[in-house]
Amino acid sequence: MSTPHPSSHALNGTWRMDKTRSESMRGYLETMGVTELAIEAHEKGEVDHDTIHQILISSDRYSITKKSLVNDLSEEFLLGVESKQQLPSLLKGGDGGREKSTLAASDGPRHLRIMTRMPTMNGVAELIETKTINDEGNYVQILALRNATTGKSHKTTRMFLPLNDALLM
Repeated sequence: MSTPHPSSHALNGTWRMDKTRSESMRGYLETMGVTELAIEAHEKGEVDHDTIHQILISSDRYSITKKSLVNDLSEEFLLGVESKQQLPSLLKGGDGGREKSTLAASDGPRHLRIMTRMPTMNGVAELIETKTINDEGNYVQILALRNATTGKSHKTTRMFLPLNDALLM
């Protein structure tokens, strides 16, 4: 059984996005090929509702629960092991054939790097997501996205503040 990394300044815990110090997801979503209407809905959702991440990193795995108006999911990955997931087809009655691959690695309780390759509406996206703890004890998320089909890229930085775990569920 895996055990959490011991540290009072670790990523382990529940975090609420600091809306005043986080960049907009607009450029990220545009790079992914998301429609303008969906981008506007996402922006309104982030203004009106909190984005919460609950993270657990142990010696061999990483798990995260993300909750927001537009996202409610839980994922778990073995560190250093590529994970592959079949995504549903974008076309009604389609056979799928859309594969997402993810590789998570950690240099310890204050750092996580997740590399993901996934199909989008207009091609394939390659995402390098870095999660670290800054000198203030806050969690910093950097999303470096590249659309492999269009060549367009974008980097988004978001700041998260500690939140009482009991508030998430």
